[in-house]
Amino acid sequence: MVCPNCYNSDFRLSRLRTHDLTRLFFLQFPVRCLTCKERVYRNFLMALNLRHARQERARQNSPGTNK
Repeated sequence: MVCPNCYNSDFRLSRLRTHDLTRLFFLQFPVRCLTCKERVYRNFLMALNLRHARQERARQNSPGTNK
């Protein structure tokens, strides 16, 4: 997954807006580039992978873990 504007590969999930409902019907979810802040749509499964990776990073960086 690469940003069409700056060619960066770091994304985060974007907030849902009312006009996103039609895209969700086609299993496309909004994501935002962390570098240029461009908002694009990606496959729903890719968006779920972003969320899972973010949760894993948060779990590893939490102060209660000893890894």
